[in-house]
Order: sequence, then structure tokens, then C-alpha cells
Amino acid sequence: MATDDPPKDPSLADRLAAEAAAAAAQKSVGAMARGAMAAVGKAADSALDAIEKMLFGKVGGADEAVAKEKIADPVERFRAEYDLGSRPPEAAKKPTKLDPAEEARRQLEELKKARDTRSEMPPDEPTERKRTL
Repeated sequence: MATDDPPKDPSLADRLAAEAAAAAAQKSVGAMARGAMAAVGKAADSALDAIEKMLFGKVGGADEAVAKEKIADPVERFRAEYDLGSRPPEAAKKPTKLDPAEEARRQLEELKKARDTRSEMPPDEPTERKRTL
């Protein structure tokens, strides 16, 4: 005889135990992943420190090299490296670019002065004007 009894639902205690086991497994996997990430990070930091020590002679040498390279002017970088002091302030100034309108006004004033000095001088000889078509 075949019985067609429906399958029994697991008891409440069995369901809670299964959920607790799944949560514990998930937390343990998360903790293992965090531990592995920390170990990989520590190994990477150690490797970078070893490379930095090999290249620059000490840990932190790369930061010093970057700080030296921040000085854009090679002459200033050389002066800083050998403790020669900095450039005098007047030598460090860059020539300022004049405003085009100010430059045009200055040139106009020079032309006016030149014209006035020519007109004040009496002509020695009459000059022949060139004729153009």
C-alpha cells in the first residue's frame, strides 16, 4: 500500500538550527576573508618597503625623492640639495607680461613724442615726397 502523505515540514528547532549554522558559516567565511586580506596587505607593504629600501637606501626614501621633485626649477632643486641657499628675490621674479592694451598705449605715447620732436625741428632741406599711384 502506498501512502500519499504529504512531506512533513521540518520542525521549528530544525529550521532555526539550520539558519544558525548557515549564519555561522557565512560569518566564519567573512572572518577568514578579512584575515586573508589583512595578510595580503601586510605582505604587500613588506614587499614595497623592501623595494623602497633597495632603491632609496631606506624606508621613506621615496617620500623624500618626491618632495625633492616638487621643486620645479632644476637650479633651485640643485641649491636645495647642496644647501646653497635660495635665489635672491629679484632674480626669482619672472618678467611680468604686460597687458596688450597697456603696451599699445605705451607705444602710442612713444610715437607721439617722436612725432612732436620731429615737428619741432626745422627742416634743413626740403625732402621730396614719394609719389605713389
